Amino acid sequence: MPTLLTIFAVVLSFVVTFFALPYWIKRAEERELVGTDLHKPDKRKVAELGGLVVVLGIIIGILFYIAVHVFV
Repeated sequence: MPTLLTIFAVVLSFVVTFFALPYWIKRAEERELVGTDLHKPDKRKVAELGGLVVVLGIIIGILFYIAVHVFV
């Protein structure tokens, strides 16, 4: 059964990703870091490197878990 600390770390990862991703999409479009979405019929432009934001959210959640588990 997951502990409260584990649940909070997962929620923190989600929140960081949820709020950082729209910011990244906006900045990527401004700096023309976009590519063509080949899987859509209209071939629209989408922001690239969005996976880095997801990885950043996961890393923040893991580091938070480790910091609280070790130091508190």
